[in-house]
Amino acid sequence: MKTDKACDLFWKFIKNPKLLYIITMGVVVYLVAAPIGMLLLSSIKATKGTLPFESTPFTLSNYRQIYLGSYYYVLFFNSLVFTMGSLLIGIPLAFLIAWLVERTNIPYRNLTYTLMLLPMAIPGMLSAMGWVLLLSPTIGFFNIIIRNMFNLTGEGPLNIYTISGMFFVEGIRIVPTSFLMISGFFRSMDPSLEDASSVSGKGMLFTIRHITLPLLRPGLIATIIFFAILLIEAVEIPLVIGATAGVNVFSTEIYDATHPAAGLPDYGTASTLGMLIVTLAIVLIMLYWRLTKRAEQFVTVTGKGFRPRLINLGRLKYPALALIFIYLAISVVFPFLILLWGSFLPYYTPPSMQLISSLTMKNYRVIWEYPGVQKAFWNTGVLGTVTAAATMILASIISWFTVRSQYKGKQLLDTLSFLPLALPSIVIGLGVMIVYLIVPIPIYGTIWIISIALVTRYIAFGARTMSAAQLQIHEELEEASLVSGVSWIGTFRRIILPLLSPSFVNGCIWVFIHAFRELSIAIMLFSNKSIVLSTLIYFTWDSGRMTDTCALAVILMVILFAVTLSGRIYVLKRIKTY
Repeated sequence: MKTDKACDLFWKFIKNPKLLYIITMGVVVYLVAAPIGMLLLSSIKATKGTLPFESTPFTLSNYRQIYLGSYYYVLFFNSLVFTMGSLLIGIPLAFLIAWLVERTNIPYRNLTYTLMLLPMAIPGMLSAMGWVLLLSPTIGFFNIIIRNMFNLTGEGPLNIYTISGMFFVEGIRIVPTSFLMISGFFRSMDPSLEDASSVSGKGMLFTIRHITLPLLRPGLIATIIFFAILLIEAVEIPLVIGATAGVNVFSTEIYDATHPAAGLPDYGTASTLGMLIVTLAIVLIMLYWRLTKRAEQFVTVTGKGFRPRLINLGRLKYPALALIFIYLAISVVFPFLILLWGSFLPYYTPPSMQLISSLTMKNYRVIWEYPGVQKAFWNTGVLGTVTAAATMILASIISWFTVRSQYKGKQLLDTLSFLPLALPSIVIGLGVMIVYLIVPIPIYGTIWIISIALVTRYIAFGARTMSAAQLQIHEELEEASLVSGVSWIGTFRRIILPLLSPSFVNGCIWVFIHAFRELSIAIMLFSNKSIVLSTLIYFTWDSGRMTDTCALAVILMVILFAVTLSGRIYVLKRIKTY
């Protein structure tokens, strides 16, 4: 009887779009505003040696400690060097590959485009671990080869445990996503101006410098700012490489403050650092908005059709293709193979012919017997599935209200759903942690608190994806359904969702992959009950069990490779269908 009443109440609620709008607004405010509010509150309280919910006086001592302490300026410098170094490696390389694929006649262009998606399936943590095994000054495989070739003694000569090693690994990791963004800008740019430059006798380099780069400026600025925000909050590579190198950045300092080796966490310092990162991110987004206000100056696509003319590279096309494959080897093949090698050994030893007889599958068999492994796989699967479904369902509802409805405050809903783009993962994890230390909802220490934080993190992507798809659906379809007597929820379920299904499924795949590999939020909210694959791999590595780490890493990469390629195949089939 109670179940029937609950079902009736649910359908009454969901059939009323105005009530659903109010609830949706409340959910988004709760997901986005609550963590920021708690973060700000914790930053102005004396919380050192106490918990956030304890009664303590308000103070600005946390801000004085950070803004007047010389140590935090070292943190700022390290974070700046790490961010700038990564951008200087990743963005030019991505631009070059995008230009080669979209504007030149290099062979196997479609295959190259697909292969550029593969590095996205390797989490930054695993990439860092792979490069530690390749460039460690003591056991690094490449260092051993160099020492043997030149009869060198001692360690090195290369050392991954430096800030340059950190931004080298991070720089090559951001190339695939940068490539996708920049190649999209190339495809939407009319090449007639470039053609005119070539016809007038200007060389290729002159055309790129004076025509191509200025026209791509808004897109390049957007890409740089987007990755600057991500790099400020990056925690995977700084934890794996920076911790050993003794190079701390903002993100690792927040983690250390909330996970001390002894004593209570320092939530005040962590929250203040979090607010500093949020401020930097908001400044960067405002800068982007200001720069793109003049975007009409760079418009080249009008009602006139165009077809890009491919530049004939002549003898250079095969060296250009070789350059792309060298990048793929550095970003995918080398880290994967060294981790695969380590997964077949009883204890880690650099590759050599003498060890081939020692290779074994034992690690893959016994790893399932270790405490927490099966729970980590189960938790990760549940977390990825629930987060993907919840994010995209909420995003679909948000997009309908912001695009179709006439309710007051829908711009606020749109802004709130976009705001998490300026909230780094480590900050969202910290904010959600503080919320559920105070709010009496018993999910702290479970995978559900991680899922809530991940939904908050990815709602900006989901809402933008579904809003773009919603704009392609004409209002007449909904109006015809409503005039025919079909309810709002019936129209949404039978007409809107089927038409949105390609974007919805693509969004689910994207969120699932990122939730499956997420470390920043998972490690901030970690407990024995909420262990997932990313945290299991990190703590296994941190405890020195290298071969077990390699086996887990290979399994995770194979899963992500499979999901990534399946998603690509699905997209291609949908394109052919439509």
